[in-house]
Formats: sequence, C-alpha cells, structure tokens
Amino acid sequence: MVASLAIETAAAGRRERQPVTAREPVENLHGTTLFADAGKATITSSGRRTAVRLRRGERLSEIAETGRGWVAAGLREEAAGTGLIVVRRSGDRGSTERLPSPGRGGSLHRVTPKVLIERDELAGLAWLEGQRLDRMAVRAAQWNGAGWTDSVVVAETAPGSQTGLTQAILADGSWLLVWSRFDGRENDLYWSHRAGGNWTPPTRLEPPDGVPDVTPTLLATAGGALLAWSEYDGHDYRLRGARFAAGGWSRLALDAGPGVSRPRFIRQSAGTWLLVRTAVPRGWAALEIHESGSAGRLARVQTAAMDRPLLRSAGTGMTFDWTGTRRLTGRWDHGHRQETPR
Repeated sequence: MVASLAIETAAAGRRERQPVTAREPVENLHGTTLFADAGKATITSSGRRTAVRLRRGERLSEIAETGRGWVAAGLREEAAGTGLIVVRRSGDRGSTERLPSPGRGGSLHRVTPKVLIERDELAGLAWLEGQRLDRMAVRAAQWNGAGWTDSVVVAETAPGSQTGLTQAILADGSWLLVWSRFDGRENDLYWSHRAGGNWTPPTRLEPPDGVPDVTPTLLATAGGALLAWSEYDGHDYRLRGARFAAGGWSRLALDAGPGVSRPRFIRQSAGTWLLVRTAVPRGWAALEIHESGSAGRLARVQTAAMDRPLLRSAGTGMTFDWTGTRRLTGRWDHGHRQETPR
C-alpha cells in the first residue's frame, strides 16, 4: 500500500463515519452512516443498508447526505500514487453509481477528498494533490449535474506540508475551505473563500504565534460558518474556535479541557455538537454548540478507544457508539463553563 493511502485512512480495521450535517433521525442506527473497510463499504441511510462495491485498493472515507440519498468519497491505489473515487445514491429505489473522478493536475497523489453539498445536491469536491505527501496543493472542482468542471488550484504547493482540509458551502452559495499549513516552524490555519466563481488568495487565519494550529473542522450556519481546531498552548492542545461572517473571522470562546484533539462538528435534528478526543481524562467528549457559536453543555466518556465514535443525543447526555464494539453514555455537565477568547 502506498504511503499516502495509509496516512489518509489509517487502514487497519473498520472505520465509521457520520455526515457533518444530518437531516435524518439517528436513533437505532437509522441515521446515515458509512462503515468502511479496505475494499468494501456499507452505508446505512433511511433504514436501508447499501453494500458498495469497491475495487481492489479502494476505500471510502467521507459521507454526505443529499436530498434523496448520499454521496461518498475516498481513495484508490494507483500504480504510482493515489486517486479519488466518488460514489452516489439518489432516491429510495435509485441505484448506486460511481461518478467519474475530477481531472487531476498531473500529480502522483490525491488525498483528503471533501464533498461539497448545496441545496441538498452534490455541488463540488475539494482535495489535496501533489507529487509528494509533504508538498500538496489545494484543489477543487464543481459538479454541474453531468460531470466535473476543470479543477482549479485554490492554494499552490507550499514550502511545507498542507493537511487537515475542511469545507463548507455557505447559505449564500459561496464556498469556504480551511486547512493547516506547516512552514518549517509551525502549523498555521489558512483559508480561501469562493464567491462568484473566484477564489480569494490563501490567507492566514491569525498572525503567527509560534504554536501549532491543526485539525480544523467547518460548519455552515445561517449567517456564515463556524470553525473549530486544536491549538497547542505551550503545555496541552486546547479547543479553539472562530466565526466567519461578512468575509472575516472573529474568535469564539470554546473549551473542552486540556489535551483536546481531532474536533469534528456533528449537526443532527436534536442539536449541534463538537466531538473531540480528550487526554484528561482519556476518552471522548461532546460539546454542545449553539447557532451563534456559543458553547453549552459538555458530556464526556472515558475509554482507550482511538477510533472516532458515532454520536447520538441521549436526552440527559450523549451516546458515544462504536457499533458492534461498545456503547457509552456521558451525562451533560451543567456546571461546564467556557473560557474567554484571547
């Protein structure tokens, strides 16, 4: 297996994924869920389980809901690198179809495919592409209903690595990408906004501060977007946040304790949460997030499990579910308080 595929999917063992935004109820495993193994995948949606036929060396890593189905994306081993795969299902009786891959820029490796959904339909795809894993550009292409437009370079190859790509289509139809870039000294977050078909130049989210900012996650809101990531404070990684509105960013007060990593927004009919891995105590936590970006209650579970769990509201708390392995419920901590943004 080539290095990029191993890095992207952590191939050992089955992986479970939920959409960042889900319209379906998630009780009793009826929400849209991707169960992915190397060479095979099963997607549960609307109570229907669909086995996705994958070829040798293929693996799905992302799932997004559409108005009448879902779109999944992943990677394919190739002779000298990795390519992208996109699979779609439309309608209760619709068939699963494999879409063509967006045109590539001539590079060996394409990783981190991110599906873009607008008005409940597939609108585009963003990904990282490069000749080397530590020299990747950010690219994107639009889906016009019948095929992909020519892919465009959102951010050229940087002096260091670019990782952690995250995406959102905003209420006004504009596109927003955020990623982490290493310049040889530290990781900083960069972003680009597409409005009217044109991407803004990649811009650093905040001035350099000498500490790493990694693993961003985006969520579109009625007034713009919310962003969360992990930042090293000199002793531990901490949860940080920002709000995007009117073309600019403002800091949010988010806190889930020390040693926080791998944040991911999960929006369901019952609410919106940030799912994070925690070091103290070792386990997982769900932080309630309001539409304004302010944080509410916090639920924690202690476990050595490193795989990201499925998240479901449990009334008095949150259920963290590793299907077929374990299921833990953490009660809401009503005494949880937020820190003041710097």
